[in-house]
Amino acid sequence: MKNVIGAVGANVVRLLISVVLTLLLPKLMGQEEYSYWQLYLFYTTYLAYSSLGWCEGFTLKYGGAHYEDLNKRLIGGQVWMLFAYEVLFFGGLWLVITVLGIESTKYVLLLLAGASAVFDIIRYMVQSILHTVNRIKEYVRVVLLERLLFALLAAVALALGFNSALALVAAEIAGRFLSMLYSFFITRDIVTARPAPLKEVAAEAKNEISIGHKLLLALLASQLVIGVIRFAIEQKWGVLQFGQISLIISLSNMLVSCVSAIGVVIFPMLKRMQPEQMERVYTPVRTLMSVLIWGCMLMFAPMKWVLTQWLPQYSEALTYLALLLPLCLYESRTAMLSTTYLKAYREEKNILKVNAAAVALSVAAAGVCVFLLENLTLAVLAISLLCMVKAYMTEYYVSRHVPFPFKRELALEAAMMALFMLSGWYAGYVAAFAIYGAGYVLYLLTERKFITAGLRTLKDEFREKKHG
Repeated sequence: MKNVIGAVGANVVRLLISVVLTLLLPKLMGQEEYSYWQLYLFYTTYLAYSSLGWCEGFTLKYGGAHYEDLNKRLIGGQVWMLFAYEVLFFGGLWLVITVLGIESTKYVLLLLAGASAVFDIIRYMVQSILHTVNRIKEYVRVVLLERLLFALLAAVALALGFNSALALVAAEIAGRFLSMLYSFFITRDIVTARPAPLKEVAAEAKNEISIGHKLLLALLASQLVIGVIRFAIEQKWGVLQFGQISLIISLSNMLVSCVSAIGVVIFPMLKRMQPEQMERVYTPVRTLMSVLIWGCMLMFAPMKWVLTQWLPQYSEALTYLALLLPLCLYESRTAMLSTTYLKAYREEKNILKVNAAAVALSVAAAGVCVFLLENLTLAVLAISLLCMVKAYMTEYYVSRHVPFPFKRELALEAAMMALFMLSGWYAGYVAAFAIYGAGYVLYLLTERKFITAGLRTLKDEFREKKHG
């Protein structure tokens, strides 16, 4: 329970930092500079997948282990071998984009994103070690430090009048580098240990990549579901329109980031649970999580009004919040619950299948909505619909292990999503709040038995764990 409280507390702080940055940066930066900042973030998202599944394989292989039982020479060798590989990858990236002759601003951003990814991946490997052995306090400290350092350095840069995308990129790279050094300090008995023989380290790396590459591909495919359409928007309508849509996605993702982070705690707990315990907990957690997120979406109308006053230059883009905000429910639940369960059941192959199918649909949607129909509204709507389809495909595989009323919940949530989108898109602030609020009350009444049963089940589980 302490791990849950610690993770939630740290991630509330992280969420607050994200909220402040998401609201301040577009206010203080010009639209073009902010759009290039979003493009840099877009690049770093995908360059982070250059690790080949190394870190994910470590987590899957050693999940539930204890720190003192780890082979520190072998794992320390893994960290430094990964570092050497990432430096070589960065060199290859530089060579490729130089040969391709990419436009100068994008060239610089890609190079900086590559350098940033090196520090980020190495830190993530060390975080994976802490996560795997359930040292959640140290894990969240490393994650939180990176965000705090970036926020501090970005604030200094902005206060001194450096409000360009490059200034923010420099602040983020510095934050990632320093947090990587801190992660080394926490695990110094591993990273300073004499590495095991190269042949042994290479064999272990090969084994971990073979275990983790499917999960990495699944995670990459999951990002591409939204990323393909974002890339298509940038290619069709330019970096300014890309930046505006990216801002709306960032606003929607703030809640996703906080809720999903609780999955950091859930995965080691699930690895130690018996199958029957996992079955009992899934439906209650899913129900309560859905109730919470649908409730948070009551804030849409007042939030949109406030944001329109704060960022009038983005007022047109903010209308798309009504179409994008429902992805909070689907992305949060998929990342925190469904995917976590499938990982615990070692269903990485099915996670990959779901995300690959969703990417194929995303490519088709981008082709039709962006390049054929040239309709930005349909392209944005497609993002939420694709997240919904991906979420339900994932839950279908979970339902083969954990019985729950899949079809009933699908129909009920589709109705809630349609009500939210239609009221938010067509109605005024007050009317949208009233219409969706009435729908949410009906939703609570419909789900009241499941909510009561869920609270009771979770209470019994915690009582059993406490006395066990």
